[in-house]
Amino acid sequence: MVKNSDLESLSIARLRYLAPWDVLRGSFRKGIVAVVGDAMHVVGPFLGQGGSAAIEDAIVLARCFARNMHGGQVIEHKVGEAMDEYVKERRMRLVWLSTQTYLVGLLVKKSPWLVRFVCNILMMVFFSDSSAHTRWWYLPKTHGHHLLGEAMDEYVKERRMRLVWLSTQTYLVGLLVKKSPWLVRFVCNILMMVFFSDSSAHTRYDCGCL
Repeated sequence: MVKNSDLESLSIARLRYLAPWDVLRGSFRKGIVAVVGDAMHVVGPFLGQGGSAAIEDAIVLARCFARNMHGGQVIEHKVGEAMDEYVKERRMRLVWLSTQTYLVGLLVKKSPWLVRFVCNILMMVFFSDSSAHTRWWYLPKTHGHHLLGEAMDEYVKERRMRLVWLSTQTYLVGLLVKKSPWLVRFVCNILMMVFFSDSSAHTRYDCGCL
């Protein structure tokens, strides 16, 4: 595909990511503003963890706000305290992620043999389990595993019917789009009129509050 592409249509950009020491020393909060996602920890694509780390950021930040914001009142120093907790809790997790992706990056780009030798030693010592980075424990240590199980049960229960309705609507539309037999399309149209007469209702789902 690349070989047959028009060269003018290709966009070549230099791969950029933060080195571990930048994450370790970085200041990720100023006043009541903090950074998350790639703005905080842009890493190489070698682990496939960029998006996952951003979701982790959101979970930790929400939890820190929930602990510090009582009664829904927004108090500036409490916002700052919540952000400090967030940065503190995330920093070492991100240092390990950035270290692993940095080492893999040095191996991928065919560095000098001595550099690759050192990188391989470090990978064997600190990252022998190549999938350990996917099992980050995002709950405070005071929480037990049973609480995580209960939370997941609630999540599945709450999401199930919402997803049943979404999948039903998209399934019916799919049958209409692919020119099914007239009887199938007739039944699909009846079901769509009965259950999905408001074609944009699925966009107004209320996720509730934290």
